[in-house]
Amino acid sequence: GVCMSGGLLSGCSMDGGNSALYNYGGGVYVSGGVVSNCVIQNGIARGGGAGANIAGGLIIGCAITNNKPPAWTCYYAAGLRMVGGTVRNTLIAANELPNYSSDGACVYMTAGQLASCTIASNRNTVVNAFGGGTGLGGGLYYTGGAVSNCIVYGNTTALAGDDDNLAGP
Repeated sequence: GVCMSGGLLSGCSMDGGNSALYNYGGGVYVSGGVVSNCVIQNGIARGGGAGANIAGGLIIGCAITNNKPPAWTCYYAAGLRMVGGTVRNTLIAANELPNYSSDGACVYMTAGQLASCTIASNRNTVVNAFGGGTGLGGGLYYTGGAVSNCIVYGNTTALAGDDDNLAGP
């Protein structure tokens, strides 16, 4: 994957990224700078954010799709893990969190801003949650940050069934 602390990454395709570092994002880790108009797919990461992990900076106009890490590799968010920064006008879809993970199939958010995004058709297949997690949140699991003007639809979990779009403590 790509690790960014500044600059611009635009018009790229990140396919099959794999981060062995804990919580660094399989496709891209952003602590600063801008990721624009990119496709981020088929990522694997230890900890969280198999597709993308953002701590600062901006992800805009991207597609974060088809991230389906194997069991025991991704504890939070097969699609996007947010601990800061901004994600705007981005499609986050068709991501799948495996069994023996924790929370948030698509987006796991503790801080930052999520604006004008579509979060759809993601699956959380967790039946046996890892580390005290709930296994809930097919679409968005959040404990902090701001969400505005987003569509969150058609996300599922093994524990709660269809349309488990939103979860948090």
